[in-house]
Amino acid sequence: MIREKRVFEQFSLKREPTRLCEMGLDAMNQNDDDRNAAAAPRPDDFDALVRPIPKYSWLTHCTAILLFIMTFLLVSVGGNVTSLDQGLAVPDGWTTFGYWTPIAPLSVWWDNMGSRWEHGHRLFGNIVGLLSIAMVILCFWKQSERRWLKWASVTFLIMVIIQGAMGVYRVTELSIGLALIHGVFGQIILGLCVFMVAATGKVWIDFVKRRKTNRELGLKGLRMMGVIMILLLLMQLLLGAGVRHSKSALAIPDFPKMYGQWVPPLSQDAITVKTTEFMVRDYTSGQVAIHIAHRLLAFGILIYGIVFFFKLLRKAREWSVLLGPAFTMINLLVLQVILGVLVIWSGDYPANATVHQATGAALLAACVWVLIRIYLVSGIDVVKRTKFVEDDKPQANEGGIEGGVA
Repeated sequence: MIREKRVFEQFSLKREPTRLCEMGLDAMNQNDDDRNAAAAPRPDDFDALVRPIPKYSWLTHCTAILLFIMTFLLVSVGGNVTSLDQGLAVPDGWTTFGYWTPIAPLSVWWDNMGSRWEHGHRLFGNIVGLLSIAMVILCFWKQSERRWLKWASVTFLIMVIIQGAMGVYRVTELSIGLALIHGVFGQIILGLCVFMVAATGKVWIDFVKRRKTNRELGLKGLRMMGVIMILLLLMQLLLGAGVRHSKSALAIPDFPKMYGQWVPPLSQDAITVKTTEFMVRDYTSGQVAIHIAHRLLAFGILIYGIVFFFKLLRKAREWSVLLGPAFTMINLLVLQVILGVLVIWSGDYPANATVHQATGAALLAACVWVLIRIYLVSGIDVVKRTKFVEDDKPQANEGGIEGGVA
């Protein structure tokens, strides 16, 4: 019995190394399987691997930035033309006093202030048109793998052509309504310039490389707030254009009260009494109504913008790329409200009115920038935050991306 026990123990000792080796091999195989499963793309990451990776083109991006700058100057100069009431200083639409606009001699347009500003506005329009054509060429040449961007550049060029045609017919047809649409449409084009700058920038391309199909649901409300902010600004820009072109900037000449009271007069008889009392020219009830609507909507946008800003700040703790656009938006919003008050207190001084209009355009552009950043961030899976690069190797991502313009 004792002998059999010793033989069994010896046999067990001989088998133990073999059994341990088998267990070790099984564990190694299991670890390899786990690593392969972790490295393998999930179904929702498959499109990120097979999607063509866009390439950054500094030439296309710099052209987009230059296009934005020239468009902003175009909108600002056009706003000053309206402030000075010189929209008809050059009476012919397609030419400048009979000359082709780019080569019109100084002697025919420089001496008069009105024609100087109006002709300058047209020259900036020509520059924007040429840059828009250059953007189409560069997008088809340098961004051939991004089909949507190529056709976006074509759409932008068509909008610029339509805007130029509206400017011409506004002069030839003497249409105030067309002038109003022309002014607002120009600011929409400025917002699209921001989109072109962002789409060709490094930040956009870096985010696209790690985009996932399962978007973060926590940003759905923030995206909707951004869309509503832009829609409110478009309504306000339309009202502002109506105030400018209907000469209603001083329809209520005091602030914060309205003709010395918190409830403004709305009937024509009451308005006539108040304009006589304040020694200002008589205004119609329609002019007073559009002025009041512009003021009230400005107050609503200010409150809404502040709430939107603080929500962006909360999310910016996790995504630093939201911080710059958020502060740009809120600073321009506060500045715009202050400038609006100064327009009233200064008696609609042209320089104040022009800066107020240009700041409104910049505010719209900043809100488009904010919305683009929100959409870029919402396309990232913030649970895993795995970035698949060109060699299909997973790398850990630490949150926001620095560098580039988007």
